[in-house]
Amino acid sequence: MEFIFFDNVFESVHKLSPEDVTGGTITLSNIGAIGGKFGSPLLNLPEVAIIALGRIEKVPKFKGDGTVYPASTMMVKSSHV
Repeated sequence: MEFIFFDNVFESVHKLSPEDVTGGTITLSNIGAIGGKFGSPLLNLPEVAIIALGRIEKVPKFKGDGTVYPASTMMVKSSHV
C-alpha cells in the first residue's frame, strides 16, 4: 500500500493571484466559514453585486398544528448597484 501526502501540493497549487480575483461581476463571500451568521457586504466596484453567505444552523420551527421540527437555516445578504 502506498500513501501519498498532498499537504505541500495543495498549498502551492491553490494560491490565487490578484489577476484570478479581479474582473468579475459578482463576489460570493462565505462568512460562515469563519463562524459568522450575518454581515453587510461592501460592493467591490465595478462589480454589480456581492453576496455574503452565513453559516448553516439548526433551529426549531413550528408546523401549522404546533408541532416542532428541526430546520436548517442560513442568512444570505446581498448588496448591488
